[in-house]
Amino acid sequence: MAIEGYFRSGLDLEPAAYVRTYIYLPRLGISGSVDFLIDTGADRTALHPWDIDNLGISYRQLRRSTLTYAGGIGGELGYYRESGIVVFRESQSQTRAYELDFHISERTNAPELDDLPSLLGRNFLNYCDFRMNKPNNLVEIEPLDIP
Repeated sequence: MAIEGYFRSGLDLEPAAYVRTYIYLPRLGISGSVDFLIDTGADRTALHPWDIDNLGISYRQLRRSTLTYAGGIGGELGYYRESGIVVFRESQSQTRAYELDFHISERTNAPELDDLPSLLGRNFLNYCDFRMNKPNNLVEIEPLDIP
């Protein structure tokens, strides 16, 4: 059975495909829900400021990790890599869990970056069949062979 997503719209924005997840970051002892924008243009799965704050992630804990930089439509940001688990709920209340590297953005002084959505990137999506069709309100992810 496929994992179902949904479309979210904003003021003057085209609807975008999202998926609701539950994540667990064992080293940090943190877990919680995250709605990820499904982004086939993102190399990595990234957590951005709103979700970082919502999950209660402390930058003090992250400073032990190496900061790497990545560029995208929002500009260049530094990210801390954390191994974790992402859990999806299928349409019939079944769950699927996968190990995944999350990239947690550094704190910036740029308020325009605070609203960036968290991204489900190709480090997961490359191993899935992904279907979306806005007229039929269809967003589905079918994981195939996740390494």
